[in-house]
Amino acid sequence: MAYQKKRLHPSNEKSFMLKFLEKLKAKSSRELWYFKTHGEPMQVRGIPDVLMCYFGLFFCIEFKIKRRGKLAITPYQEYSLECITKSNGIALVIWHDEDTAEVGVGSRKFEDIDEAIKWLVDVLESALKVPCGNIRVRGN
Repeated sequence: MAYQKKRLHPSNEKSFMLKFLEKLKAKSSRELWYFKTHGEPMQVRGIPDVLMCYFGLFFCIEFKIKRRGKLAITPYQEYSLECITKSNGIALVIWHDEDTAEVGVGSRKFEDIDEAIKWLVDVLESALKVPCGNIRVRGN
């Protein structure tokens, strides 16, 4: 049997992620689809936790728990998020601070999860209003 490194708090990140996604789905007025990736041995390292589509806007989210003032983003995760951003994709890191109970989206801090979700939905709605130019659909 292969050695597997045990995480200190496996349920905290997962429970935070599930709570966030549940509230996001409830607050959004549009169709929302997401897929939770699982860190299996055959999966490419660094793929974000959730791949999501919000009414045609595709993006990804990495969920983290901030412990002792630090976010533990691995180099693989950092590289993947950077590659997604360079290719004009939307890559978010959403975190929860264990000490202060703050929730953050990137470098933005919010007092609670509801404020963060309201801000995120507003940003996604704004992004949907940006014209995309001539979009060609296969077959047209």
